[in-house]
Amino acid sequence: MKTVVSLLVLLLLYYLYKLFSNIIRISREYIKSKRHLLKVIEQTFGLEYVQKLKRGEYWKGMPEDLLYFNTLPDDVNKIETFGRIRRTYYFIPITNARKNAKYKYEIEVKTENGFVYEWRIGNSMYNSGMDNRNNTILDGAINKWSIAKQKYSKRFNVFGIKPIFYMILFGLMFLILFFSFENNNKGNSKKRNTIKTEESIIINTEDESFGEEPLGEEDVAQDFDDFIREFVSDPNSQMSFIKFPVKFKGIDGEWSLLKKDKWTFLGEDFIFQGKKTIDFDDCNGQFIQKSDSEYIYELKRISDARIIMKMTFSVIDYDWRLIEVEAII
Repeated sequence: MKTVVSLLVLLLLYYLYKLFSNIIRISREYIKSKRHLLKVIEQTFGLEYVQKLKRGEYWKGMPEDLLYFNTLPDDVNKIETFGRIRRTYYFIPITNARKNAKYKYEIEVKTENGFVYEWRIGNSMYNSGMDNRNNTILDGAINKWSIAKQKYSKRFNVFGIKPIFYMILFGLMFLILFFSFENNNKGNSKKRNTIKTEESIIINTEDESFGEEPLGEEDVAQDFDDFIREFVSDPNSQMSFIKFPVKFKGIDGEWSLLKKDKWTFLGEDFIFQGKKTIDFDDCNGQFIQKSDSEYIYELKRISDARIIMKMTFSVIDYDWRLIEVEAII
């Protein structure tokens, strides 16, 4: 009996190892392909279009595969005529829309032969943007990202059942087998020693098998140097990288929560590495790494080494965010 139980426990641990290592591998592939895609989009269209994509906006000439970047469409209509393939993607159903209503969705995006040419948001039609359709590097990046995204989406579904349910099921099985094993050997010190020996073998086997550490937020967050360049380059980008309401300490020493409508854009004149002159004062800007997921920015006045401003950046939900600002003097 004890041999069978030990074998079942080992098989369970091996299955969980394979399941989670596969999830980690697919997640890393997806994140890597997504970063590469955004880099190619920036090189092809510019940083503005990277921000458009992140915000769920559209542009003329946008590859239709990118419509799946943020969310899945609620419906897709396809029409194929004379070598032209046209699709209409529908997003956000209108609640209580009538059968004969002109619009049943808040957003409609129309594509032809794989590229967006027109879209509607509410009652307004749009068709502006940079039409760049012949770019093999962009096509390759999109294809790689699309394949990785499909795998990434399917990792939450094993034979139609989410892995969390498998975890619960196998967890219960493990507990049942464990307690059965303990009860069958209760009162027998020799058998208990045997159990401890077998358990130590199982634990050692598990430790040797798990060669990959869990994927932490700092492993998948954007490189901090790239993040800062983007943070100081554009007001819209900066707003999206701040966790509002942000903690703010004024020159009076009092802490408060600063809302989005009160924020003032801080560009390269205030956030920089090295020396600059600000309002006739020579200042020094320095980024200090506290950990893999936290950086401190200090702006000092050189003449008296006083800190003028301190900012704290941290990784939240796999992205760098500004979480705290101190105006010292």
